[in-house]
Amino acid sequence: MSTDRAGCLAVQVVTASGRGVGIEFRVQLDVVHVVRHGQQIGILDRDTFSAWLTDPHAPLQAGGLRLSHCQMVDTERGRIALSAPDITEWTLSPEEQDRLQILVSRRHRRII
Repeated sequence: MSTDRAGCLAVQVVTASGRGVGIEFRVQLDVVHVVRHGQQIGILDRDTFSAWLTDPHAPLQAGGLRLSHCQMVDTERGRIALSAPDITEWTLSPEEQDRLQILVSRRHRRII
């Protein structure tokens, strides 16, 4: 389950203990803040992240956050896998990936 509001995408992931927890991708003018329970776990350069989402050939790390490309799931293009301290590697759904790509693209620039 994911929700989005202007400039933000929230996704549910699972912790190592099996609990569900929300992660937010908060898109700003030049950066994307990745937040869990109000605590920032990573900051990504918006242009770098957008390019990476288009071609995720190598893992992307920022702070305690690690994003990678997982092709061992049910789609031809693979999925983006997210991991962080106490968060089991979790793949985003194709819909979440599409929403995230739209949010970070420069065509979707939010006025702050």
